[in-house]
Amino acid sequence: AAALLLTLCAGVFLWRTGLHAPAVGFDTYTGHVTDRVNFHAKSPAMEFLRDAQRREPSRGFGFHGNFHPGWTGAYGLETIHGPDALVNPFLRELVTAAIANPAIERWWDWRIYVDVANAAVARPLFDVLNVRYYLDLQSDQGVLGKALKLVKTADLDIYESPTAWPRAFFTDRLDTYDRPEEFIEKIRAGD
Repeated sequence: AAALLLTLCAGVFLWRTGLHAPAVGFDTYTGHVTDRVNFHAKSPAMEFLRDAQRREPSRGFGFHGNFHPGWTGAYGLETIHGPDALVNPFLRELVTAAIANPAIERWWDWRIYVDVANAAVARPLFDVLNVRYYLDLQSDQGVLGKALKLVKTADLDIYESPTAWPRAFFTDRLDTYDRPEEFIEKIRAGD
């Protein structure tokens, strides 16, 4: 009798709210789950960057909220900013010195913003930080083409900076600086 009573109570409580299967009916009383966006859908742009990353480690930067920092980790790709729990304080100090230039802005304390019109101004600093690839959705190729080389048009347009510094390299000269602002000035004045 107790089992029958519990089954009857469960049926009463779940009858209208428990009918979520489309085959059961009662569409006016039920809510059906919609199809969700596939966040792991294939992206030709991300596949291109992954292949390039396998050949030579590099970083990317997205214009207009594309290649958003934090989500790039889902693809196994790197950028120069993001909401990471551990941030190198020296990189933070360098970026703080760099944003003295109005072409580079800091958003939300961890996100860097550069307008496409200022890509040529930001490129020397980004080259030092190993940013080889720049991404934008339906980009203005006339503006970005002046500062960067278009290498692929896919779901995102991908541009390359062939002058990006590698992760490791040999040098025949050494120079010093005392403050990050001095280093930024050397980058701007250098070739």
